Amino acid sequence: MTQSKMSLDDQINEQTKSRSSIVCGIRMIEFFSGIGGMRYGVEQALQQLAESASAADQSSSSISSRNRLKLESCEAYEISLHANRTYAHNFQEKCSAAKQKTSKASK
Repeated sequence: MTQSKMSLDDQINEQTKSRSSIVCGIRMIEFFSGIGGMRYGVEQALQQLAESASAADQSSSSISSRNRLKLESCEAYEISLHANRTYAHNFQEKCSAAKQKTSKASK
């Protein structure tokens, strides 16, 4: 069948059959990151989405199930040095130490 006679859906399916999955990177900033609970939750949610998409791939070859999400980068900021050390241990990445502004009360 020539491309002019193929439906749009057939053309898209034909083009995507040979392609590998599309990876969409998510960038995240954590303020008050603590030990990384929010990042851990995001990573777990993305993993569950990937697993459900894999199950959908096995049952059909829909285009939407070919898209994958992953955490591309994460910038984390925390004032507590202890929390920063724990964050670095949990994720093998350094958490930026936020500087705390202090002001003296004037008389």
